[in-house]
Amino acid sequence: MDRGNESVDPAGRTRRAPGWPPVLPDVIVGLDGAEIRRRMEVASRRGRVPGVHLREGETLFEVDGCGTPFEHHLVARGVEGASGTRVVFTLRRRMRVPLIFAALIVVSIWPGVYFMDQLIPGEWGWIPTWTWYMPLMVVSAPWMWVSSVRKSRAIATEDAASLVERVRVELGGGSGVDSGGAPRGPVGGA
Repeated sequence: MDRGNESVDPAGRTRRAPGWPPVLPDVIVGLDGAEIRRRMEVASRRGRVPGVHLREGETLFEVDGCGTPFEHHLVARGVEGASGTRVVFTLRRRMRVPLIFAALIVVSIWPGVYFMDQLIPGEWGWIPTWTWYMPLMVVSAPWMWVSSVRKSRAIATEDAASLVERVRVELGGGSGVDSGGAPRGPVGGA
């Protein structure tokens, strides 16, 4: 199963490589997909795991609201096995807000020249505003973007780890594998 930035060492242990997406712990439960969906629906209605959206097929559910300013969804897939269902978690970034953010950055650069011209009139003998304003804004925009993405990823990873733990408690399951690859907790709990 492809988990993004994982690799397996010669001893058979899964190792997490630095980078994105983060490798989140799996949750192993002795429940089928329908019961997992039912329990998550109840937990969502009671406010213990808010923002749950039930899905059909291999994807059991999604949870909203991981990370800011760019929202991520925690996606839970179910993999049937001998010891029960392994719930595998991944993070996906919603693209609407990053696209709006990028468009606002691009669209707001040229009007800034006009407003700067109003603050520093050309009659004062300064160099034309666009000659210094455009390089200043165009060069700094990528750093602003990278900073926002990094913050969003860090917050999303932290939120996702917290949500995975809440889901584990709701489903009464044990953790299958921690991020270092070592088995942890009871397998197949109930």
